[in-house]
Amino acid sequence: MKLTALLSSSKRDQVVHLLRDAILGGELVPGERIVESRIARQLRISQAPIREALALLERQGLVVKVHNRGTFVSRVHGRELHELFTLRAVLDAFSARLAASKATSKDVQDLRRLLARMRTAEEAGDLVSLTDAHLQLHEAIYRLSGHGLLTEIFAQIHPRMALALTFAENLFSSEGHETDCHVPLIDAIAAHDAERAEAIARELALGWIDQVVVEEKV
Repeated sequence: MKLTALLSSSKRDQVVHLLRDAILGGELVPGERIVESRIARQLRISQAPIREALALLERQGLVVKVHNRGTFVSRVHGRELHELFTLRAVLDAFSARLAASKATSKDVQDLRRLLARMRTAEEAGDLVSLTDAHLQLHEAIYRLSGHGLLTEIFAQIHPRMALALTFAENLFSSEGHETDCHVPLIDAIAAHDAERAEAIARELALGWIDQVVVEEKV
């Protein structure tokens, strides 16, 4: 992992950012042990901010601490994937329905710009940027829903969804289809067609379950 010394006072936040990018970028693979002392030496800082960063990443579900063994990058299991995408199906459908009833022309333009970012990342084969743009697009739809608690719930599962989507996209070559599949969703929101937006959002989330090779029966 390419790490350099940190100069900012907010060392914990920078470590979180570095480790998160390393995990989602595949530099740290599922099941790999994260050694605090090694990272501290690479960054030339104490182990305290490393420990704080790992505690935050553990709460986000990106790493797991095993008693007497250390901290490891989380593995993505079939059951968790199924639960995440079925939960997304419910939440995304509801947010899309609400967003379709409230979106202005400017809101739709913003969504199309995020969609363009998805396409650029997809065409470049940049899965980390694709995952980030994908989740930013849906986050924008959640904000447009005007439902504060719904948006808060999405923020809570965001890190785990990033890990799950990165895992899924590494297994399944979308060949340009992921961005294309989101075009009808934005079109439905633009047309204020709440029922269609709801149905498309649900279908998009559930579609991932069929694309991902799971490790166990759910």
